[in-house]
Amino acid sequence: MILKKEIEEHYWKLERKYDIADQGDYSLFYEHLKVIFFEVIKKECGSVIPEFTKNFVQAFLGYLKRITLRTLIFEMELCEECGELQGKDERDKYCYFANCFLGDSSYLKEIYNEYPIMYQDIMSFLTLSAQNICEVIGRFESDIEEINFRFFQNNPCHKIQKIDCGASDMHNQGKTVLILELDNEEKIVYKPRNLTIDQVYKEFLQWICEKLGIVYWWNSVWDRGEYGWCSWVSVLPCISYDELERYYERNGILLGISYLLGSEDMHYENLIAHGEYPVLIDLELAVGSRRTESLEEEKRVFMESVLQTGLLPMYVWDKEGEGVNIGAINGGGGQFVSMDFPVVVNPGTIWMHVEYQRPYLKEGKNRATLNGEFIQPGKFRKEIILGFEKLYQFLIQNKEQVLERIKIFEKVNVRYVARQTQEYFLLLMSMYHPDYLMNEKKRETLLEELIYQNNQCKIKKIQWVQMQEGEELKRGDIPYFWYEANKTDLHSATGNIYKNYFLKSSMQCMKERFFRMSQQNMEYQKKLIQIVTSTNSTGQKAEVYQENKLRGYDVLLKIKGTLKGGKINRERRQAEICIAENIGEILLKEAHWSDDKKSVGWINIMMANHRGRGV
Repeated sequence: MILKKEIEEHYWKLERKYDIADQGDYSLFYEHLKVIFFEVIKKECGSVIPEFTKNFVQAFLGYLKRITLRTLIFEMELCEECGELQGKDERDKYCYFANCFLGDSSYLKEIYNEYPIMYQDIMSFLTLSAQNICEVIGRFESDIEEINFRFFQNNPCHKIQKIDCGASDMHNQGKTVLILELDNEEKIVYKPRNLTIDQVYKEFLQWICEKLGIVYWWNSVWDRGEYGWCSWVSVLPCISYDELERYYERNGILLGISYLLGSEDMHYENLIAHGEYPVLIDLELAVGSRRTESLEEEKRVFMESVLQTGLLPMYVWDKEGEGVNIGAINGGGGQFVSMDFPVVVNPGTIWMHVEYQRPYLKEGKNRATLNGEFIQPGKFRKEIILGFEKLYQFLIQNKEQVLERIKIFEKVNVRYVARQTQEYFLLLMSMYHPDYLMNEKKRETLLEELIYQNNQCKIKKIQWVQMQEGEELKRGDIPYFWYEANKTDLHSATGNIYKNYFLKSSMQCMKERFFRMSQQNMEYQKKLIQIVTSTNSTGQKAEVYQENKLRGYDVLLKIKGTLKGGKINRERRQAEICIAENIGEILLKEAHWSDDKKSVGWINIMMANHRGRGV
């Protein structure tokens, strides 16, 4: 076990003299923290340890910057106000602070005495990170024989060459997804959670495809209980138009399975376009649609629709009413995110500070390409609907077989998202403001204001969730909740349980949804698919949706311009009456009534950039 005391001993013994290029972000200070991390791992895991990729190091240092950067900037500003920085310009003064102040152990001790919570968070992060890396290396060495049997029979590996970081967040005391590059020139993915749901999903998908006569490649998964291993999924283009058509038909199959299971959060970062196979790489929310409260009929219909899965175009809305497409089928890079995030401005000068700006979404691996060119999925709407219809028809025509088969999901653990990850990230950034790194009481007060809302919420379930969120955020984790698919209890990563948090289990909701499946419902879901695939990734119209054109609209277009002297002729009035009648028919047809028929609602689909298009 690596002790915090051991980290601290390395910290103060290490000489802070490195020949490194300054990046304008106090590189010398962070470099010595990186060296401490590597020294402790070497001591615990042996003299030979794998290399760490540039991505891993950037992510590691990035987390340390979250904890410390604002405080270091604030301290530099104080030194400048006191006239303690030497240099002819703002760049020289920055360098003087970075080298002479942050390179001085006595000055750092003064800072840590002033900000003891910051020092505590640094040591905690270094300790947990080192423990987790050593744990991964140890588990790989213990599992290597079975790993070779399951993943690399024809090309066995012997050791880890490099460790890279995944794109996932830190949960449960700093644990995160890691990518191991091996000496056989292959990669394997380590996930620090139970992977039963990943294995079961693959089994169900393979069973479905076998029944439908469809070939489907899926990556290999080995669940080890508290952790597991997955084969690497590479991004591959389609090499023919036929492959692209088959890709989107399989996308329709995935959509149908996700609809049955009530999957959520299947956004663009969770899908990889592997040639003609769309492959989901994160299935933590593959079984969903559990309920904490009764829903109005229109809300239930939406929650149980293909729109909720995240596989189709799916928009996150900002406060100005503009949408960002994060859907797996075509969402991702090139769009501004829907929230402001902290960004360092004027780095490498005494004027550097943090501003909140709206960055671009990073590029994903989800967009299917033909020889490198992305074609909007609206061009393959027919194939998507074909795959969905094949799956749907099989389900309703083989209900006994399907009911027996979905029992494999009863024991899986499923993640529950209480808030979006971006919200948790912003809460963490608020906690690392220098004002809240001086004493624990200030941090507790901040959490009261941001999370507990001064305990104004009297709902016990929400109070319990808020309490768990606070505990996990204080240790630097993104809060993590989960439930067993056939039970109604909610678990936190801290080991606490809220009994009967949900009104119904996911399995009960899945079965109810399955029994409601019908030809009429299938046509309704196909209609939703058709509507949302009529736009491209930024919400612009791809082509006019003609199939549901109102009767009488053609007549109106033909007689447009027939007004004379401002009078409306009889033909136009009849056309308008016809349009009004048809609008009424559609409203009645699309209405979702409550059981007592006293309330009614409709599902409205609104695309992004709607204001710019004048609709």
